[in-house]
Amino acid sequence: MTAPTARRLRILGAVVILVALVWAAGAEPAVSLLATFTIVVTAALFLVPKVALAVIAMFLMVQPALVNLVGGADTPLGLALHRLHQAFVGAAVVRAAIFVSGDRVGRRLRPWLWLTTAFVALGLVSGVKENVPLTTLGLGAFLAVKFPIFLLLALTISWDERDCERIMRAMLWLGPALFVSGVVIWMMPPDVQDMFVDHTADAESYGREQFAAMQGIFSHPTVFGWAAAVTGCYAVAALLVARRDWRTAATGSLMSSIGAILGSLRRRPLVALPAVTLYGAIRFARGRPRWRVLAVFAVIAVAAAWLVMGRLEAEYRDATIYFDPTAPTAPRLLLYAAGVDIANARFPLGAGFGRFGGYASTLDYSPLYDQYGFNRVWGLSPDAPYYLQDTYWPHIAAETGWIGAVLLLAFYLLLMERAAHAAVRASDAATKAVAVAAVLVLVEGLIESLAGPVFEVALFSYAIAVPLGITLARAAAARADAGGAPAGEAASILEAPR
Repeated sequence: MTAPTARRLRILGAVVILVALVWAAGAEPAVSLLATFTIVVTAALFLVPKVALAVIAMFLMVQPALVNLVGGADTPLGLALHRLHQAFVGAAVVRAAIFVSGDRVGRRLRPWLWLTTAFVALGLVSGVKENVPLTTLGLGAFLAVKFPIFLLLALTISWDERDCERIMRAMLWLGPALFVSGVVIWMMPPDVQDMFVDHTADAESYGREQFAAMQGIFSHPTVFGWAAAVTGCYAVAALLVARRDWRTAATGSLMSSIGAILGSLRRRPLVALPAVTLYGAIRFARGRPRWRVLAVFAVIAVAAAWLVMGRLEAEYRDATIYFDPTAPTAPRLLLYAAGVDIANARFPLGAGFGRFGGYASTLDYSPLYDQYGFNRVWGLSPDAPYYLQDTYWPHIAAETGWIGAVLLLAFYLLLMERAAHAAVRASDAATKAVAVAAVLVLVEGLIESLAGPVFEVALFSYAIAVPLGITLARAAAARADAGGAPAGEAASILEAPR
């Protein structure tokens, strides 16, 4: 690190700590604790960034359980833990602000920055035009940029082959661990299961007909099913790379992933994991390795489906309520129809951040919901807003217009293509496996986003964005080491010091 940069870091760190301590001293206990956590996280991201990222990932997985263990979100410590993911985003912004400036942004990053800036500008301008309260507008914008911030954070760190090796080994072990946790907690009494539920979220039944859903250590079966799909993506990536010492672990992890998805009774990962496996086999493998991976997946999937055919049939019958042409009353269908209508009626800018389909619109109940009669629909009403966040793209189109939705989709597709290109060109197996997994997890997230705000939820966006950042940073470092970087371009895509 250069001397000017180190000096700026020390000055900024001192200012942040002093301001936070003064603020916390006169604040409520919960605010004091949150300020303290923010200081610690910010310092860790500068001193031991890789360790900090791992700790953050583990915390996000068990956050609701920790909140419940300390007495719930009504206690000062519980409230601070419940909001701690906001501190992570704030700390990431501080680190990115230090390492990123106009003259230090690599050329390959600029298209994403322009797309993100244009997208956010549309949401803010439309919000001001529609007279959205500033707090609601600010929270909506904050949630919308959570994914790019985590991506940017990972890009400011120098990664090596050993880091990728550790990530792959950890993820291959995580798949069986999640499945075991799902089975064990599923067999526990309701009081034990209740310890992992996020009591600030919805109170719907998690099962399908007579079948109970697994949720494992997570707050909801939806999160459990998604996490299982993510570990499945890493297992598929390891099989595609075809490193002999990973085959057994990868096969076992894939079996665990499919079992956990079936146990969760969630449909999106049930569709997404086969889709990303097919995509990965076509995009990253040829000949015998391609067919070997597809055959392994097919055998495991068919065997697992045969064992739990009753659960699959229950999921199918439950899904039919979404396809009743005579009475489209399912909350998600209503949200889709209203989102499209709002985007058309308020073309081209939309209704502004915080006004439809996001978390901000549930805190400050949007007048658009009254206009569309959602206040009279259980699950969409102010007293029970459990399903108001069951969309993503209608939410984006309604708040930023069709232009904003196209810009954001272009952001994700460009990111996917760049990461896939980096995966193909990776020089070592560990880096290639992480890159392939990162692409597959992004594709899985795009499929999940058809029915939920995946890229605005802290755990989801973090798990998708960080591996992508690692992939792009490794690719930029490889280009620099090979002498392929332009003059003055450092090894990191952000040109951050090593």
